[in-house]
Amino acid sequence: MPAREMTKTEPEVDATEAPTAAEEEVLEELHTVAGQDRQPSRETMAKLHQDIERCECYLLFAQYDKGTVPSLDRMFANTQPILSVVRQEIALTQNPNDVLALQRSIDLISGREQAIRSAIGAYVRSVIRFQNLRRLSAGGARDVTRQFVDADHARRRAHNNLLDALTIYAQQVQTLAEEGFDTDPSFSFVRWTPDMDASAVPADKTVVFDASVMKNRNFIRDWAIVADFAEQLKQLEQAVQETDA
Repeated sequence: MPAREMTKTEPEVDATEAPTAAEEEVLEELHTVAGQDRQPSRETMAKLHQDIERCECYLLFAQYDKGTVPSLDRMFANTQPILSVVRQEIALTQNPNDVLALQRSIDLISGREQAIRSAIGAYVRSVIRFQNLRRLSAGGARDVTRQFVDADHARRRAHNNLLDALTIYAQQVQTLAEEGFDTDPSFSFVRWTPDMDASAVPADKTVVFDASVMKNRNFIRDWAIVADFAEQLKQLEQAVQETDA
């Protein structure tokens, strides 16, 4: 990924894990439009789509939209049946340690969607903050060097928190499999790796990242960005349709 051009008041940051300037700008643009009181016009929507197409992560966005890579919706679909089976197992288990372990898996899996969506939101906000600071520093009119350093650290923490949230999900799915629940017909989890086409997985399955995927920090960064692109566009397009109705 090409390093971003720094202004004279912007300190060097590790551009190997940072989004591109175009991606930062589109994230800010999407959230600005989404935060407005008035409904977006079709011209605005067309421009947003065009701006996304110019982003380096556009290929991944297209794959996300097509379903080739796991989407947020696909990642949490149909998890309740196997959790009900685990609850039944808890009722039959006498060992307190086993009960605690199984209950922990239920709690962590049940809370993953909120945790992961929240982690993506925090990461996106940290990226937008960085973009805002760069705009403030344009031309050297305002020295925001300290703020840049803090914003870069915040972006890294948000990135790490997202990786942790995804890793916990993968680990708990693996734990259920190791406990033998993967032999139950209600076990819907399919662990995805980049050589797989998620759209080829049966629709009743829950497609989650294999733990190995989280080793690629840049992929998770780009996946979070395109997931947010998709979520914001979906909400904006619904608003446009309601206006047209």
